[in-house]
Amino acid sequence: MQFAKRLLFFTIGLCTSVSAFASWSVDEPETEVAEAHVATTRVLAVTEVPELKLKGLAEYRGMYVTVFHVSGRQAQVVGGNGNVLNVSEIKARPLTALIDPSGAAVLPKISVERRGFRVFNFVVISIHKQETLYLRSADESVVKDPRIEDGDMSAVPQSALPYVRAGYLSVPDKLDQLRTSQGSTESVEIQLGRDF
Repeated sequence: MQFAKRLLFFTIGLCTSVSAFASWSVDEPETEVAEAHVATTRVLAVTEVPELKLKGLAEYRGMYVTVFHVSGRQAQVVGGNGNVLNVSEIKARPLTALIDPSGAAVLPKISVERRGFRVFNFVVISIHKQETLYLRSADESVVKDPRIEDGDMSAVPQSALPYVRAGYLSVPDKLDQLRTSQGSTESVEIQLGRDF
């Protein structure tokens, strides 16, 4: 007994669209051939971080400031005087600028992709003397950095780790408060000592 060829086509679409095509051909009851083709497309979700204008850095003139866009969580320091940030992942390539003679630095706006379970939720601002800085988490481990292509952080020299001062802002909470209070979506002014 022979059966006619059948086609089945369906599309499922939510945030990601998936389409599948399958056809079956049966010449005899014992023989069955199935083919399936699946294509996926990925919809990118991003967080737009405005240009950051850092002020109040006069005592750090001639040094560098690096901004890291990270996924992390706050942890209370036992016997300490405040919170520290445990960083689990750097979500975008870090931005570095030289602090100018007036004690200011401007870092361009950036789009940070939202992917995986570790969401972008903090901006870490670090002031340092050396041109390149790599981030160390509160547990003293060096955080995997997108500037290191093979991801081997053991090759990072110890001289690229120290910083003079660091702080962090929560995203979107603190960053959105600053945007709203300053009435700008394109840039945010951050004052050392007041905001971080």
